[in-house]
Amino acid sequence: MITPVLSGEPITVNEVVLYDFQQKDDVPTYMKFAVNGVSLKDSAETSEMFADLGYEKDVAANFATEYEYEADGQTMRLKKFEVGADNVGDIEMNFQVSNVSLDEESLASFPFSLFGAEFHNAKITYKDDSFIERIFETTAEEQGISVKEAKENAIADLEADFQSGESGLPEEFVNEMKNFIQDPDRFTITFNPEQPVPMTSFMAVEGPEDVIELLNVRFES
Repeated sequence: MITPVLSGEPITVNEVVLYDFQQKDDVPTYMKFAVNGVSLKDSAETSEMFADLGYEKDVAANFATEYEYEADGQTMRLKKFEVGADNVGDIEMNFQVSNVSLDEESLASFPFSLFGAEFHNAKITYKDDSFIERIFETTAEEQGISVKEAKENAIADLEADFQSGESGLPEEFVNEMKNFIQDPDRFTITFNPEQPVPMTSFMAVEGPEDVIELLNVRFES
């Protein structure tokens, strides 16, 4: 049983593993740890959601992360941040930013201390087991239609938003999203700008199309 500082609500877990931790001049430079078997029944709302999707047993989540900070170059790499659950799915991400200071003064002024930081790259990968498919099955049952029809409706809505210009997504994005709806196996989103992007540039972002152009975003399913 652990109690997160932010929520103050106790959570049942099987194990917490700290594989490695390093620091230099009181600044954490490397950390790798995992939390396995996080019981979601402690959250009534989450537990009910999974029950509505047909998961009969208590869903237990797993969390793992690996972080590295180079103080000399002020470069932060989140090498791995993964959250998942057996028979549900997994989502993993990584990113790199530079010009980030972790001294006491910078941490005290967070998040304003990030204004001088630069974004380099990131990647998000989602691997589905049964979660997305169960959502379509539940939707189909509630609407009295087949799963195929539920997916066709989702694709039609996506296409309508694209044609109207409301989604702000490029056509290749929409096509890949259609593929994922048809066969929800996995998707990957990469953020790979040609040059590091100052964090202050995000203040000028007005819509998805701006983010896609600024960070050279690609969606693949």
